[in-house]
Amino acid sequence: MEDGRIAEIGKSVAGYDAVDTGLFLATPVLFQALREAVALGGETLSAGVQRLADAGMARAIDGQGLTWQDVDTPEDLVRAERKLLEQLRGRHDGPIARYINRPISTRISRRLTSTGITPNQVSVGALVVGLVSAAFAAVGGLIPWLVSGLLVQLASILDGVDGEIARLKFRRSLKGEWVDTICDNVSYVVFLLGLTIGAYRTGAPEPFVWAGAVAIVASFLGLANINLYLARERSSGSARSVRYGYQDETKNATPLTYVMRVMHYVGKRDMFSIVIMLLAMFGRLTLLLPMVGIGATLVLLPTTTKALVGAAWRRRRVTTVPALREES
Repeated sequence: MEDGRIAEIGKSVAGYDAVDTGLFLATPVLFQALREAVALGGETLSAGVQRLADAGMARAIDGQGLTWQDVDTPEDLVRAERKLLEQLRGRHDGPIARYINRPISTRISRRLTSTGITPNQVSVGALVVGLVSAAFAAVGGLIPWLVSGLLVQLASILDGVDGEIARLKFRRSLKGEWVDTICDNVSYVVFLLGLTIGAYRTGAPEPFVWAGAVAIVASFLGLANINLYLARERSSGSARSVRYGYQDETKNATPLTYVMRVMHYVGKRDMFSIVIMLLAMFGRLTLLLPMVGIGATLVLLPTTTKALVGAAWRRRRVTTVPALREES
């Protein structure tokens, strides 16, 4: 390199100070340089770029810190796939998602990327699995609830596959985020409905049935708040983009702040699904109803309402302040 331009490029450069990633942004002038290189016996892309470099026409862009892999051999392809799969690990993944769900979902995603299956189709597939789990939950009884718990965990794993395929195929979109969010919401509420019906059918104590009813209403309203928030912001269709006050508090954090953070973590789909499966395995699935009833009423509904009101207030300030300045 010399002053930000390529001085020499090739496989046998002595004392090199940069590595060619194999990615070039070129104009049609490159084709003329390639013809000249071929005429001189240099039948490689690097030879053409060298012709441009000799004329001072080849600049370099620093890619340090970015993920890249030049693929020349089958071994390079394996390394590239590995790097892409490692990028699928979300920075917000908890231990359940990181150590249980991701190792399974990434293997599924790796197989599906070579097919015509789309992320939205996987989202709908996860919804179908969730609805089937709700049907088993409504039947009631140890075996149906165990099957329901296992299906909930499967749906949680598939919920990661749609996003992984979207990133691997570069098909992430606002529409896809909305499809994923709506499918998750429907699956969540319908499962609570099914479990409440199952609790009633199996003769569970009346407070558990009422707790299920409260859980359904509070969860529905809380999820509706999230969807309204996303619709107002218009920047994302993913529930992960909703910011709550207790997530950003640092200096003025109170014990309640930490309690809310723990509740937020437990309410994430990967953790919530594993809790359902464990309760089903121990024959205590009805305990989920008062847990969700209390959590949704005291945490989900108030916090999502506050986030929605805050978003509406911010938008109101943005739209009204300029008008006031013009009048003055």
